[in-house]
Amino acid sequence: MSGQTLTETLASKRSALRERIDTIHRSVQYEPWFIKVSTLDRRLLLAIALLPVVLFILIIVLIVVAATAGGECQNMRTGGADYRGTHDRTRSGLQCLPWNTLDRNIHTVTIDRYPESGLGEHNFCRNPDRSPQAWCYTNKNKNNFDYCDLQPCGSTEPIARALTGQFRANTDWSCEPRVTVVNSVRADGLYMMTEQWANGRGVYARKDNDIHTLCISWHGLYRHWWMGPCTHMGMNAGVGWLEEDGMCPYDGSVWRAGGNDKLMKGALVTTNSCMDFETEYNGTLVSDYKNNVPRTDTALGCQTLCQQTKTCVAFTWYKMRNCTLFNTVTDTKHNIKFTVSGQPSCAEKVKVGCPLDHLKTKSNICIKFLDMTCGQGCSRYAAMEECEKTGGFLADSLEENDIRNILEIAGNKYNHSFWWVGASDMRKLGGKFSWERSQVLVSDMPGLWRNTSTHAEVGRQGDNNTLHECVFISHSGGGMRLDHQNCQDTIARPLCQYIAS
Repeated sequence: MSGQTLTETLASKRSALRERIDTIHRSVQYEPWFIKVSTLDRRLLLAIALLPVVLFILIIVLIVVAATAGGECQNMRTGGADYRGTHDRTRSGLQCLPWNTLDRNIHTVTIDRYPESGLGEHNFCRNPDRSPQAWCYTNKNKNNFDYCDLQPCGSTEPIARALTGQFRANTDWSCEPRVTVVNSVRADGLYMMTEQWANGRGVYARKDNDIHTLCISWHGLYRHWWMGPCTHMGMNAGVGWLEEDGMCPYDGSVWRAGGNDKLMKGALVTTNSCMDFETEYNGTLVSDYKNNVPRTDTALGCQTLCQQTKTCVAFTWYKMRNCTLFNTVTDTKHNIKFTVSGQPSCAEKVKVGCPLDHLKTKSNICIKFLDMTCGQGCSRYAAMEECEKTGGFLADSLEENDIRNILEIAGNKYNHSFWWVGASDMRKLGGKFSWERSQVLVSDMPGLWRNTSTHAEVGRQGDNNTLHECVFISHSGGGMRLDHQNCQDTIARPLCQYIAS
């Protein structure tokens, strides 16, 4: 096609387009809407024409902002371990402490122990230790923490956990699901909470190639934890028993041998998160001990040395050999006989913070009546679990004025049910009840108890007709009063308490 022919063709098309536009204009030029539009200011017409473009740009900007704001939400699949945002308050409204102001002799999670976890000279929420979600410390003088008020991003799949481990259905949630026994001579190893129960408490079984031969179980009559053959679970017999009155087998440190009651020196039951049995760590050694490997008699002694040594993040203890301290762990080996590895401390962080719908006593104690749990009532052990799930514990260590105040609150708003509290005859003192967390005796002042004449039956051992008794709030002719019943009876709901900060 010649240049002249192409030019003529384009001119013809432009003419046809012009004619088409003119035709459309003639057909609408007398329409009311066209007359209104044609009389508008041309600048306004330009703004209307550009509106779709502006909206498109705005949508793009919002998408970019949302993407970059991901730092202010936490990925629940990782428990917020990769969160690097600037949120600095807990869900209960407490201000976070700066990580660089913590005391490593008080706080178990510090910058030198978790150097690659986003900690530093700031007070932003983080999760260095595989907790269920991002958190921060709230008290400079205590190992207290609270979870942060962060929205989930990515998967919102709920992660139900105990203090450090994973909950499993049909198991006892009031204690850690995994514990490690060390220095017991015959019962060392990793124990896991099973679906078996004895005397109202869950039973731990040692993981021996999926064959359970040794168990840790609760003896309800004598109020002791026993470790021994699974065929003896729930009985007053076995390898050893915990002397202290502990709600869980790791809530004490004095174990005595079954049969002769001799002290089991160095025996320890601890949470699996802080000690790994038959596990060897490898990595970079603490510089002070590269050429001078210390020796300790027990794994606990090795752990204590690690806790006292700056930059020590983990240890491996070899029986009758040495204590190796690491400032970086790069590898782990399992099934290594006569070794124990772990973190610098087994001390647990203490969850604090009052729930949003809590009540406060006159002395400023945070409490909550769990009105929507346990149906018509549950056992005292199940009530302990329910409080644990909400970050609290059964109301405990209450003074006389606090008890009277709580009885008044219960009588005014919660007299439709009975309520378990954290007192029992755990100390085995005849006719006396004590608060389990503090061991302090419960006040027996007149007007607090429904009937004190039955107290003579509590605290006794060796009588098959006497079982472990726990305290609850019940109805009486004069209102709500303290009472006691077998801890396994399903008669009451949980009255929970929370540490404020």
